[in-house]
Parts: sequence; structure tokens; C-alpha cells
Amino acid sequence: MLNDSFHTMDRTSKENRMRNIITSKARGISAENVNRILSAIDIEKQYTITGSTYFDTLLRNAYEEYRDGKYEVTMEIIYGTLDPGLVKEGKIEEEPVAEDMPAAFIKNVKIYLNSNTFCQDSVFIYQKRIPPDNLYCCCHPH
Repeated sequence: MLNDSFHTMDRTSKENRMRNIITSKARGISAENVNRILSAIDIEKQYTITGSTYFDTLLRNAYEEYRDGKYEVTMEIIYGTLDPGLVKEGKIEEEPVAEDMPAAFIKNVKIYLNSNTFCQDSVFIYQKRIPPDNLYCCCHPH
């Protein structure tokens, strides 16, 4: 939630704003999973929120990364069965492993530049694509 007025909002306003962003980015997310995300984040920080219904997008984003002296990407799994992959010094050492079920994680990126550390926090939410109930299916008698 990158917002210029973020620091003037009270805690309840921040939580409500974050709840709205989460439900708009991850359509169909359960109230329980929204609450899990809200419990896992630091409401005083601003997060970028990404939602996807594509399993391969989940896997492409599920890497921790390290490059000595340049950057570090770490993940905290909020829910779901996900073991992040690992990239060290630009080489994939481990592929991520996950079941095709709803998942969410916090990704923290630290970039080290000229004795400064720049940080970005984001939340990634994967929701399985749910087919509409009213689609005709040729496999079952109607």
C-alpha cells in the first residue's frame, strides 16, 4: 500500500485500507486468509500487494535470493504449502515447491548500494482460479 497519506492514517484506517486492497487484488480470498495476512504484516509498513490466479506466476515469484554485498530477498510464508526456491550469486540452486492451493507470502527485498540499504516489502497472494458455476460441462448429464 504505497500512499502519501499513509503516515497520517490511524491503525483502523490502515487495516481497512489494506483489507480492501487485499480483497481487490485476490478475488475470492476467504475472510480467514485476509485475517492471516493482516496478522502477519506490520501495519505500520507500506506493502506492495500482488495477486495472481496463475500457479506458474506463484512459482516464478517464490525465490529467496542472495548476492553478496548487492542484494538479499527473503520470504516469510503466511499460509499455503510453499517451500521457496533459492538463487545464490545469480544461479538457481533450488526450485520452489508448492501445492496448487491458495498461498500467500511476504517478500522482503534489501538492496545494498553505496553503504545504504534500500528495502521494499511486498505481499504475494495466490488464489486458484475458480470456474463459474453456470458453465456447461459435457462430462456430466444435466
